[in-house]
Amino acid sequence: MDTLQIPRARRHSAVLAHPWDRPVLDDCTPGLDGARPKSAPPVEIQWFAQPVLEYDAVDDSSDATSDDTQSETSPASSTESSPPSTRPSSPPTAHLGAKHAQQGPVRVARGDYELPAALPRAAPAEVPRQPLYVVLERASMELCRAPPPTTHGRHAKQKPTLLTCDDHQGLLVRMGREVSDARPDITHQCLLTLLDSPLNKAGLLKIFIHTTQDLLIAVHPDVRIPRTYKRYSGLMVQLLQQGEIRGVSDSQVLMRILDHPITHYLPPKAVKLALSADAETVQAPALVRGVPAAHALALFVGAHAKGPDDFGAGVVEGAVSVSSFALSASVVCGKVCCAMEDLLGIV
Repeated sequence: MDTLQIPRARRHSAVLAHPWDRPVLDDCTPGLDGARPKSAPPVEIQWFAQPVLEYDAVDDSSDATSDDTQSETSPASSTESSPPSTRPSSPPTAHLGAKHAQQGPVRVARGDYELPAALPRAAPAEVPRQPLYVVLERASMELCRAPPPTTHGRHAKQKPTLLTCDDHQGLLVRMGREVSDARPDITHQCLLTLLDSPLNKAGLLKIFIHTTQDLLIAVHPDVRIPRTYKRYSGLMVQLLQQGEIRGVSDSQVLMRILDHPITHYLPPKAVKLALSADAETVQAPALVRGVPAAHALALFVGAHAKGPDDFGAGVVEGAVSVSSFALSASVVCGKVCCAMEDLLGIV
């Protein structure tokens, strides 16, 4: 068997310590323009070299005494200082006051690089605020007993499962219903977005689900919704059959089917609005800022694929839109949560 011989001129002089390091050849590689001769020293390459700007301390009285200071400065010190044109006109710490400006440049060394230190940020104002209420309207959560065929051509045992447009298209056609009506995955996506938000982790978010079967479900903030739809479907089947979901360790009720309408669980002074793509467009930060701190904000979000956004009739006080584009329900939930987090200073 022939063996591939590697020329000595192409062998590396040292083992690479990092995949980003460039090899240095012992000899010059023939056929390349501008090749380095053998006697030349190896070229050192500095990776990720970023200039670090230093800002001098700025005083308000420095402009008045600039002429006197320049006349008293020695020639040696003037040559060592950088020219004024290369320095920034205003340091980033100027807006922090004279106390921070007198401290001079603030730098933090991290490894082999020097990064500017994070500027001090004032603590957010502690404003007593009511939690945000989000109601997922027209959520598809319906049980069916149509078993899928097995690999051997026989049918498996009939077990209750969620009605979906992917697995039960024939059943939906026989029932005379639209295929897009069975979309429980929309509710799954909205729950993942809401429960993962910092607003929910701070305890300022209340979630309810109003299904097409007129069932009202309360979701606990500490519930862990499965990431995969298959496991989520099994959890919802258990909820619809038993009426509630409890934790394994502490037996805490995580999800429960309620007996009263949504108005029974909202605060008396809650501002109830429906989010619709056909309504007037209002920016989400302006929407949450317009509600007084003593009043709670309840938003009704449609968790259906298509159809008119006429949900919440007799409950909501109006309808608004948070974007000029038609967004998915999950994105809408994320926008309103981010707006409330920015208002309360939650990071």
